Amino acid sequence: LSRELTITKKAHDDMITSMCPYVGGLCTGGKDGMVKLWDFELSPIQEFDVRNLQRPSISPRIRSVDVSPDGAKILVGTQGSEIYEMNTVDGSNMNKDALVQA
Repeated sequence: LSRELTITKKAHDDMITSMCPYVGGLCTGGKDGMVKLWDFELSPIQEFDVRNLQRPSISPRIRSVDVSPDGAKILVGTQGSEIYEMNTVDGSNMNKDALVQA
């Protein structure tokens, strides 16, 4: 078993601030306002920009991500203290607005 780094992947344009395993692989969120889904080989599956939601965050840096057990929804917490429930297929907000706002 080696601790030698053999490969790197550019995942986000800024720091990754949250990671969550889910049934399909890995979900990441970053300071760049992006939420990304990756397969088990760390190949990108989907990416969603929180800044493009119908009612975007006042500060869209991602602080937390969590994927539902069935892999259909992502809860996304932002630096602006909003919590969004997003669809994993198209990244749409599953509610009219954030579930929680500051």
